[in-house]
Amino acid sequence: MDTAMAGVSDDDVGFGIVGASGKAAKKYLSCRYIERGIVFQPARIVTPCCVNPANGLSPELVPFNGGSFSIDAMLEARAQLIKRHKAGDIAKECQGCPRLTEAEWNTEQMGEYAIDEVTIAHFTSCNIRCNYCYTVTRPEWTAPLSKAPRLLPLFQQLIDRKLLAPYATVKFSGGEPTLSPEFEPLLTLLNNYGVCSIVYTNATKRSDAIIDALKRDKVELICGIDAASIKTYKAIKKMNYHDKVWNVLAEYCAALPSDAVNKVWAKFIFLLGKLSGSRALRATRCCGGCQTRLLRS
Repeated sequence: MDTAMAGVSDDDVGFGIVGASGKAAKKYLSCRYIERGIVFQPARIVTPCCVNPANGLSPELVPFNGGSFSIDAMLEARAQLIKRHKAGDIAKECQGCPRLTEAEWNTEQMGEYAIDEVTIAHFTSCNIRCNYCYTVTRPEWTAPLSKAPRLLPLFQQLIDRKLLAPYATVKFSGGEPTLSPEFEPLLTLLNNYGVCSIVYTNATKRSDAIIDALKRDKVELICGIDAASIKTYKAIKKMNYHDKVWNVLAEYCAALPSDAVNKVWAKFIFLLGKLSGSRALRATRCCGGCQTRLLRS
């Protein structure tokens, strides 16, 4: 056993569910994020989930500040959190969460890999300034890309140690993911391993790695277009990438096989009381031109 795991029983280590015997644990309150999830937060911490919708909190597992990060310490922190829940001591960050479910949470249900759900949101830098984004309205919450810890070596370790499931879902969020110099090699690494990714992007930067993943049906895109006209685009985003993003989206859609499970989604914002038939029609025509799906918010 790794020395970082000392003092933790066999029932709490490994994959954080059951010991090597595979014996099922008693039922206890947990969720699949506690059991298998990790989130790299802008606040330089790792948590099991993004947030508990009931109280806006998430239990901190370990700090994430680069070189001192330990995978074993993260797994130990998860094991201790699970141990508390098994004992009926629900972490305050998890209390009231609608995701909490009483179950056995064993490997038969969850699979043998330690991690199968990852969200990458460790920086907030973006190349546009959407007027609704928290990075604009709450600048004190921002985390610049220039100070973001590296992730590529960490994911290589997770793969090499067989901790990350090849069927995992990895979400790229935070700021604009494609701005990171690690984005292309990291997405390619995950694609080659078999992981399916979800990328939240403003589509201002064309990505070869995204195109390759689309061709292999290994990525779903949520593209924050938000406007169907140059005038509205500039009003929301304070700059004009309107034509460029639709050209990028057209190329992304062309790369997706006709029988693909994953989709390319275009997210639009319609204000209540101001949704006219012409605006909706314009948005639909834009999506139809490059065969995207339309998301309204």
